[in-house]
Amino acid sequence: TPQEEKKTIIIEILNASGKSGLAAEVTRYLRDLNNKGTLNLDVINYSNFPTVQPETQIINHSGNLEDLKNISLYLNLGDKEIFSKTDKIAISDAKIILGQDFTLPKTLNK
Repeated sequence: TPQEEKKTIIIEILNASGKSGLAAEVTRYLRDLNNKGTLNLDVINYSNFPTVQPETQIINHSGNLEDLKNISLYLNLGDKEIFSKTDKIAISDAKIILGQDFTLPKTLNK
């Protein structure tokens, strides 16, 4: 059987860290991994979260859990819990809310 075409995971990144520009940096990092073929994702939107959050969260709306775990590993989030929340009007498969605990993976700090 031919290899099933993997669905691109659509992601939004929200900066709740209080660090200016973090969502844009993470977006560049993930898009770079996508361009290299490492991950299959599309960051469609990044912006600021209305409030500062202590912890980074991944909210799964309709994405593949395995793919999200993979993305989580590339963001050095380890086995952080992925929250599933059905959202009929979500424009993405998942949201990543960057909290104060988030640090960019070392590969970014070239």
